[in-house]
Amino acid sequence: MQKITVFITMLVCCLLIHEIMQAQENQSVSVRITVGIKDKDLKSKMEYNSSTLLSNLNSAVQKNAKNVKLDNKIATPEAKKKIDALWEATKLFCTESEIITVCRTTASGELQIRKIPVKMRRAKDPDAEAELLSLNFNQEGQISDVSININIEMPEQYESAMNKEAETKTENNDINQTELETTKNDLAADRNGNDAAVNIDDKSQTPSESFAEENRIRDFIEKFRTAYNCRDIYYIENVYSNNALIISAKRKTIQQIPNTDQIVKSLNVDKYGYDFQVSTKEKYIKALRQVFKRNEFLNVKFDSVQVEKVAGYKIYGVSLYQRWNSTTYNDKGYLYLLIDCTKEDEMQVFIRAWAPEKVFGLYSFSEFITRKR
Repeated sequence: MQKITVFITMLVCCLLIHEIMQAQENQSVSVRITVGIKDKDLKSKMEYNSSTLLSNLNSAVQKNAKNVKLDNKIATPEAKKKIDALWEATKLFCTESEIITVCRTTASGELQIRKIPVKMRRAKDPDAEAELLSLNFNQEGQISDVSININIEMPEQYESAMNKEAETKTENNDINQTELETTKNDLAADRNGNDAAVNIDDKSQTPSESFAEENRIRDFIEKFRTAYNCRDIYYIENVYSNNALIISAKRKTIQQIPNTDQIVKSLNVDKYGYDFQVSTKEKYIKALRQVFKRNEFLNVKFDSVQVEKVAGYKIYGVSLYQRWNSTTYNDKGYLYLLIDCTKEDEMQVFIRAWAPEKVFGLYSFSEFITRKR
Protein backbone atom coordinates (compact mmCIF):
# COMPACT_ATOMS: atom_id res chain seq x y z
CA MET A 1 0.00 0.00 0.00
CA GLN A 2 2.84 2.35 0.87
CA LYS A 3 4.53 1.66 -2.49
CA ILE A 4 1.33 2.49 -4.34
CA THR A 5 0.99 5.77 -2.42
CA VAL A 6 4.58 6.72 -3.24
CA PHE A 7 4.05 5.84 -6.91
CA ILE A 8 0.88 7.96 -7.16
CA THR A 9 2.63 10.88 -5.44
CA MET A 10 5.55 10.68 -7.88
CA LEU A 11 3.16 10.47 -10.83
CA VAL A 12 1.25 13.57 -9.70
CA CYS A 13 4.54 15.46 -9.20
CA CYS A 14 5.74 14.49 -12.69
CA LEU A 15 2.48 15.67 -14.25
CA LEU A 16 2.65 18.91 -12.30
CA ILE A 17 6.23 19.54 -13.44
CA HIS A 18 5.17 18.78 -17.02
CA GLU A 19 2.35 21.34 -16.79
CA ILE A 20 4.66 24.00 -15.39
CA MET A 21 7.24 23.33 -18.11
CA GLN A 22 4.53 23.53 -20.76
CA ALA A 23 3.26 26.81 -19.33
CA GLN A 24 6.82 28.13 -19.17
CA GLU A 25 7.49 27.13 -22.77
CA ASN A 26 4.36 28.97 -23.94
CA GLN A 27 4.52 31.71 -21.31
CA SER A 28 4.23 34.52 -23.83
CA VAL A 29 0.95 34.28 -25.76
CA SER A 30 0.09 36.37 -28.81
CA VAL A 31 -3.54 36.86 -29.85
CA ARG A 32 -4.41 38.04 -33.35
CA ILE A 33 -7.97 38.85 -34.48
CA THR A 34 -8.40 38.37 -38.23
CA VAL A 35 -11.94 39.66 -38.92
CA GLY A 36 -14.98 40.90 -37.08
CA ILE A 37 -14.04 44.44 -36.06
CA LYS A 38 -13.28 47.50 -38.18
CA ASP A 39 -11.97 49.85 -35.48
CA LYS A 40 -8.20 49.25 -35.65
CA ASP A 41 -7.46 50.91 -32.31
CA LEU A 42 -10.13 48.86 -30.52
CA LYS A 43 -8.92 45.69 -32.26
CA SER A 44 -5.35 46.42 -31.14
CA LYS A 45 -6.45 46.92 -27.51
CA MET A 46 -8.42 43.68 -27.53
CA GLU A 47 -5.44 41.77 -28.91
CA TYR A 48 -3.06 43.31 -26.37
CA ASN A 49 -5.35 42.77 -23.38
CA SER A 50 -6.18 39.16 -24.23
CA SER A 51 -2.50 38.41 -24.94
CA THR A 52 -1.55 39.92 -21.58
CA LEU A 53 -4.18 37.92 -19.69
CA LEU A 54 -3.13 34.60 -21.21
CA SER A 55 0.58 35.35 -20.76
CA ASN A 56 -0.03 36.29 -17.12
CA LEU A 57 -1.95 33.06 -16.54
CA ASN A 58 1.06 31.11 -17.76
CA SER A 59 3.39 33.18 -15.62
CA ALA A 60 1.20 32.58 -12.56
CA VAL A 61 1.29 28.81 -13.17
CA GLN A 62 5.05 28.89 -13.50
CA LYS A 63 5.43 30.80 -10.24
CA ASN A 64 2.63 28.85 -8.51
CA ALA A 65 1.12 32.23 -7.64
CA LYS A 66 -1.97 32.70 -5.50
CA ASN A 67 -3.56 35.05 -8.00
CA VAL A 68 -3.16 36.46 -11.51
CA LYS A 69 -1.75 39.97 -11.78
CA LEU A 70 -3.75 42.21 -14.10
CA ASP A 71 -3.64 45.95 -14.59
CA ASN A 72 -6.96 47.82 -14.41
CA LYS A 73 -6.55 48.76 -18.07
CA ILE A 74 -6.57 45.09 -19.06
CA ALA A 75 -9.83 44.01 -17.42
CA THR A 76 -12.78 45.54 -15.61
CA PRO A 77 -13.06 45.02 -11.82
CA GLU A 78 -15.91 42.55 -12.38
CA ALA A 79 -13.86 40.54 -14.88
CA LYS A 80 -10.81 40.55 -12.59
CA LYS A 81 -12.94 39.24 -9.75
CA LYS A 82 -14.22 36.42 -11.96
CA ILE A 83 -10.72 35.55 -13.18
CA ASP A 84 -9.51 35.40 -9.57
CA ALA A 85 -12.41 33.15 -8.61
CA LEU A 86 -11.77 30.85 -11.55
CA TRP A 87 -8.06 30.77 -10.74
CA GLU A 88 -8.77 29.92 -7.11
CA ALA A 89 -11.12 27.10 -8.09
CA THR A 90 -8.87 25.52 -10.72
CA LYS A 91 -5.67 27.12 -11.97
CA LEU A 92 -5.44 27.24 -15.74
CA PHE A 93 -2.93 28.12 -18.42
CA CYS A 94 -2.91 28.63 -22.20
CA THR A 95 -1.50 25.75 -24.23
CA GLU A 96 -0.67 27.75 -27.37
CA SER A 97 1.85 30.51 -27.97
CA GLU A 98 -0.20 32.07 -30.78
CA ILE A 99 -3.99 32.38 -31.01
CA ILE A 100 -5.57 33.36 -34.32
CA THR A 101 -9.27 34.02 -33.91
CA VAL A 102 -12.27 36.05 -35.08
CA CYS A 103 -14.50 38.52 -33.28
CA ARG A 104 -18.24 38.13 -32.84
CA THR A 105 -20.95 40.15 -31.12
CA THR A 106 -22.76 38.64 -28.15
CA ALA A 107 -26.48 38.91 -27.52
CA SER A 108 -25.77 41.69 -25.01
CA GLY A 109 -23.82 43.69 -27.62
CA GLU A 110 -20.31 43.01 -26.30
CA LEU A 111 -17.46 41.90 -28.53
CA GLN A 112 -16.20 38.36 -27.98
CA ILE A 113 -13.42 36.01 -29.03
CA ARG A 114 -13.93 32.29 -28.50
CA LYS A 115 -12.26 28.89 -28.36
CA ILE A 116 -9.04 29.89 -26.60
CA PRO A 117 -7.35 26.61 -25.62
CA VAL A 118 -6.47 26.32 -21.94
CA LYS A 119 -5.75 23.49 -19.55
CA MET A 120 -7.19 23.25 -16.08
CA ARG A 121 -5.47 21.66 -13.13
CA ARG A 122 -7.73 19.28 -11.27
CA ALA A 123 -7.06 18.18 -7.74
CA LYS A 124 -7.98 14.56 -8.47
CA ASP A 125 -7.30 14.52 -12.19
CA PRO A 126 -3.95 16.18 -13.02
CA ASP A 127 -4.14 14.97 -16.62
CA ALA A 128 -7.23 17.03 -17.40
CA GLU A 129 -8.35 17.48 -20.97
CA ALA A 130 -8.18 20.92 -22.53
CA GLU A 131 -10.98 23.43 -22.15
CA LEU A 132 -11.88 26.43 -24.30
CA LEU A 133 -12.43 29.96 -23.01
CA SER A 134 -14.26 32.96 -24.41
CA LEU A 135 -13.37 36.56 -23.56
CA ASN A 136 -15.83 39.44 -23.76
CA PHE A 137 -14.75 43.06 -24.26
CA ASN A 138 -16.39 46.43 -23.68
CA GLN A 139 -16.15 49.34 -26.11
CA GLU A 140 -12.86 50.45 -24.52
CA GLY A 141 -11.28 47.10 -25.30
CA GLN A 142 -11.14 45.96 -21.67
CA ILE A 143 -11.91 42.33 -20.87
CA SER A 144 -15.37 42.48 -19.31
CA ASP A 145 -16.18 38.80 -18.85
CA VAL A 146 -14.69 35.30 -19.05
CA SER A 147 -16.62 32.08 -19.69
CA ILE A 148 -15.88 28.44 -20.39
CA ASN A 149 -17.15 27.47 -23.84
CA ILE A 150 -19.80 24.99 -24.76
CA ASN A 151 -20.69 23.90 -28.28
CA ILE A 152 -24.20 23.83 -29.69
CA GLU A 153 -24.64 22.42 -33.16
CA MET A 154 -27.27 23.82 -35.49
CA PRO A 155 -29.14 21.56 -37.94
CA GLU A 156 -27.86 21.59 -41.52
CA GLN A 157 -31.10 23.10 -42.85
CA TYR A 158 -30.63 26.01 -40.41
CA GLU A 159 -27.09 26.60 -41.64
CA SER A 160 -28.37 26.57 -45.23
CA ALA A 161 -31.04 29.15 -44.37
CA MET A 162 -28.41 31.38 -42.79
CA ASN A 163 -26.25 31.15 -45.91
CA LYS A 164 -29.13 32.13 -48.19
CA GLU A 165 -30.02 35.09 -46.01
CA ALA A 166 -26.40 36.24 -45.92
CA GLU A 167 -26.18 36.09 -49.73
CA THR A 168 -28.96 38.67 -50.02
CA LYS A 169 -26.86 41.22 -48.10
CA THR A 170 -24.17 42.39 -50.49
CA GLU A 171 -22.61 44.97 -48.19
CA ASN A 172 -22.28 43.04 -44.94
CA ASN A 173 -19.89 44.58 -42.45
CA ASP A 174 -17.11 42.51 -40.92
CA ILE A 175 -19.03 41.66 -37.77
CA ASN A 176 -22.09 40.34 -39.63
CA GLN A 177 -19.87 38.28 -41.88
CA THR A 178 -18.00 36.95 -38.87
CA GLU A 179 -21.26 35.78 -37.30
CA LEU A 180 -21.73 33.50 -40.31
CA GLU A 181 -18.10 32.37 -40.43
CA THR A 182 -18.04 31.67 -36.68
CA THR A 183 -21.19 29.60 -37.06
CA LYS A 184 -19.59 27.53 -39.84
CA ASN A 185 -16.47 27.00 -37.73
CA ASP A 186 -18.54 25.92 -34.74
CA LEU A 187 -20.49 23.50 -36.90
CA ALA A 188 -17.31 21.95 -38.28
CA ALA A 189 -15.83 21.57 -34.82
CA ASP A 190 -19.02 20.12 -33.33
CA ARG A 191 -19.46 17.55 -36.09
CA ASN A 192 -15.97 16.28 -35.35
CA GLY A 193 -17.06 14.66 -32.13
CA ASN A 194 -19.28 16.95 -30.05
CA ASP A 195 -22.67 15.35 -29.61
CA ALA A 196 -24.65 18.58 -29.34
CA ALA A 197 -27.69 19.91 -31.12
CA VAL A 198 -30.12 22.80 -31.11
CA ASN A 199 -33.72 22.66 -32.22
CA ILE A 200 -35.18 26.12 -32.05
CA ASP A 201 -37.00 25.92 -35.38
CA ASP A 202 -39.79 28.47 -35.07
CA LYS A 203 -41.64 29.38 -38.27
CA SER A 204 -42.55 32.77 -36.81
CA GLN A 205 -38.85 33.75 -36.84
CA THR A 206 -36.37 34.53 -39.59
CA PRO A 207 -33.10 32.54 -39.61
CA SER A 208 -31.19 35.56 -38.29
CA GLU A 209 -33.66 35.94 -35.40
CA SER A 210 -33.28 32.26 -34.56
CA PHE A 211 -29.51 32.64 -34.82
CA ALA A 212 -29.59 35.56 -32.37
CA GLU A 213 -31.65 33.52 -29.92
CA GLU A 214 -29.26 30.59 -30.21
CA ASN A 215 -26.39 32.92 -29.35
CA ARG A 216 -28.29 34.20 -26.30
CA ILE A 217 -28.86 30.67 -25.05
CA ARG A 218 -25.25 29.65 -25.66
CA ASP A 219 -23.91 32.73 -23.85
CA PHE A 220 -26.29 32.09 -20.96
CA ILE A 221 -25.34 28.43 -20.54
CA GLU A 222 -21.63 29.28 -20.68
CA LYS A 223 -22.05 31.89 -17.94
CA PHE A 224 -24.19 29.47 -15.96
CA ARG A 225 -21.53 26.76 -16.09
CA THR A 226 -18.69 29.18 -15.34
CA ALA A 227 -20.57 30.49 -12.28
CA TYR A 228 -20.41 27.03 -10.72
CA ASN A 229 -16.69 26.70 -11.49
CA CYS A 230 -16.11 30.14 -9.96
CA ARG A 231 -18.42 29.31 -7.04
CA ASP A 232 -20.31 32.52 -7.79
CA ILE A 233 -23.24 31.92 -5.46
CA TYR A 234 -24.68 35.41 -6.03
CA TYR A 235 -24.99 34.93 -9.81
CA ILE A 236 -26.49 31.46 -9.32
CA GLU A 237 -28.97 32.74 -6.74
CA ASN A 238 -30.13 35.54 -9.04
CA VAL A 239 -30.45 33.37 -12.14
CA TYR A 240 -32.89 30.94 -10.53
CA SER A 241 -36.51 32.06 -10.28
CA ASN A 242 -37.77 32.55 -6.72
CA ASN A 243 -40.31 29.81 -7.46
CA ALA A 244 -37.81 27.48 -9.13
CA LEU A 245 -38.14 23.74 -8.62
CA ILE A 246 -34.99 21.72 -8.01
CA ILE A 247 -35.50 18.05 -8.91
CA SER A 248 -33.04 15.20 -8.39
CA ALA A 249 -33.46 11.51 -9.11
CA LYS A 250 -32.08 8.70 -7.00
CA ARG A 251 -32.13 5.04 -7.93
CA LYS A 252 -34.80 3.08 -6.08
CA THR A 253 -33.37 0.38 -3.87
CA ILE A 254 -35.27 -2.68 -2.77
CA GLN A 255 -34.06 -4.82 0.09
CA GLN A 256 -34.08 -8.30 -1.38
CA ILE A 257 -34.48 -11.56 0.51
CA PRO A 258 -33.38 -14.89 -1.00
CA ASN A 259 -35.94 -16.54 -3.35
CA THR A 260 -38.01 -13.35 -3.78
CA ASP A 261 -37.10 -12.47 -7.39
CA GLN A 262 -40.65 -12.97 -8.69
CA ILE A 263 -42.10 -10.77 -5.96
CA VAL A 264 -39.67 -7.98 -6.80
CA LYS A 265 -40.48 -8.24 -10.51
CA SER A 266 -44.19 -7.91 -9.79
CA LEU A 267 -43.82 -4.63 -7.88
CA ASN A 268 -45.38 -1.55 -9.49
CA VAL A 269 -42.25 0.54 -10.06
CA ASP A 270 -42.23 3.48 -12.47
CA LYS A 271 -40.46 2.92 -15.78
CA TYR A 272 -37.33 4.85 -14.77
CA GLY A 273 -36.82 3.18 -11.44
CA TYR A 274 -36.04 6.44 -9.60
CA ASP A 275 -37.34 8.32 -6.64
CA PHE A 276 -37.73 12.01 -7.57
CA GLN A 277 -36.96 14.47 -4.82
CA VAL A 278 -38.17 18.08 -5.18
CA SER A 279 -36.63 21.00 -3.34
CA THR A 280 -37.05 24.77 -3.32
CA LYS A 281 -34.62 27.40 -4.49
CA GLU A 282 -34.02 28.51 -0.92
CA LYS A 283 -32.99 25.02 0.24
CA TYR A 284 -30.89 24.43 -2.88
CA ILE A 285 -28.93 27.68 -2.51
CA LYS A 286 -28.37 27.05 1.20
CA ALA A 287 -26.97 23.58 0.47
CA LEU A 288 -24.89 24.88 -2.44
CA ARG A 289 -23.23 27.50 -0.21
CA GLN A 290 -22.03 24.68 2.03
CA VAL A 291 -20.78 22.69 -0.98
CA PHE A 292 -18.74 25.69 -2.16
CA LYS A 293 -17.27 26.23 1.32
CA ARG A 294 -16.09 22.67 1.91
CA ASN A 295 -14.63 22.09 -1.55
CA GLU A 296 -11.24 23.63 -2.24
CA PHE A 297 -11.50 22.44 -5.83
CA LEU A 298 -14.50 22.32 -8.15
CA ASN A 299 -14.84 21.78 -11.89
CA VAL A 300 -18.22 21.41 -13.56
CA LYS A 301 -18.22 20.37 -17.21
CA PHE A 302 -21.12 20.44 -19.70
CA ASP A 303 -21.24 18.16 -22.76
CA SER A 304 -23.83 16.99 -25.28
CA VAL A 305 -25.85 20.22 -25.00
CA GLN A 306 -29.25 20.05 -26.70
CA VAL A 307 -31.74 22.92 -26.86
CA GLU A 308 -35.46 22.77 -27.58
CA LYS A 309 -37.81 25.72 -27.92
CA VAL A 310 -41.52 26.02 -27.25
CA ALA A 311 -42.71 27.32 -30.63
CA GLY A 312 -44.03 30.88 -30.47
CA TYR A 313 -42.74 31.45 -26.92
CA LYS A 314 -39.37 32.32 -25.44
CA ILE A 315 -39.22 29.22 -23.28
CA TYR A 316 -36.34 26.78 -23.76
CA GLY A 317 -35.52 23.33 -22.51
CA VAL A 318 -31.79 22.63 -22.28
CA SER A 319 -30.58 19.06 -21.84
CA LEU A 320 -26.90 18.41 -21.15
CA TYR A 321 -24.50 15.85 -19.75
CA GLN A 322 -22.90 17.17 -16.56
CA ARG A 323 -19.66 15.99 -14.98
CA TRP A 324 -19.18 17.25 -11.43
CA ASN A 325 -15.64 16.91 -10.11
CA SER A 326 -14.82 18.34 -6.67
CA THR A 327 -12.60 17.75 -3.67
CA THR A 328 -15.23 15.78 -1.74
CA TYR A 329 -17.64 14.48 -4.37
CA ASN A 330 -17.79 13.39 -8.03
CA ASP A 331 -20.68 12.32 -10.22
CA LYS A 332 -21.95 12.18 -13.80
CA GLY A 333 -25.48 12.57 -15.03
CA TYR A 334 -27.98 14.46 -17.16
CA LEU A 335 -29.09 17.95 -16.23
CA TYR A 336 -32.25 19.53 -17.62
CA LEU A 337 -32.91 23.26 -17.38
CA LEU A 338 -36.18 24.97 -18.24
CA ILE A 339 -35.34 28.59 -19.03
CA ASP A 340 -37.66 31.56 -19.47
CA CYS A 341 -36.24 34.18 -21.83
CA THR A 342 -39.29 36.45 -21.97
CA LYS A 343 -37.35 39.36 -20.49
CA GLU A 344 -34.44 40.29 -22.74
CA ASP A 345 -32.14 41.27 -19.87
CA GLU A 346 -33.26 38.69 -17.28
CA MET A 347 -33.18 35.05 -18.33
CA GLN A 348 -34.29 32.81 -15.47
CA VAL A 349 -34.17 29.11 -14.68
CA PHE A 350 -37.54 27.79 -13.52
CA ILE A 351 -36.69 24.10 -13.31
CA ARG A 352 -33.41 22.32 -12.62
CA ALA A 353 -33.74 18.55 -12.90
CA TRP A 354 -30.90 16.03 -12.57
CA ALA A 355 -30.84 12.27 -13.08
CA PRO A 356 -28.16 9.63 -13.73
CA GLU A 357 -29.87 8.88 -17.05
CA LYS A 358 -31.54 11.08 -19.65
CA VAL A 359 -35.13 11.00 -18.42
CA PHE A 360 -36.27 14.63 -18.65
CA GLY A 361 -37.51 16.61 -21.66
CA LEU A 362 -40.01 19.32 -22.56
CA TYR A 363 -42.74 16.67 -22.32
CA SER A 364 -41.83 16.16 -18.65
CA PHE A 365 -42.95 19.68 -17.80
CA SER A 366 -45.85 20.22 -20.22
CA GLU A 367 -48.24 21.23 -17.44
CA PHE A 368 -45.87 23.93 -16.20
CA ILE A 369 -45.24 25.19 -19.74
CA THR A 370 -48.98 25.39 -20.41
CA ARG A 371 -49.47 27.52 -17.28
CA LYS A 372 -46.49 29.69 -18.16
CA ARG A 373 -47.81 30.41 -21.64
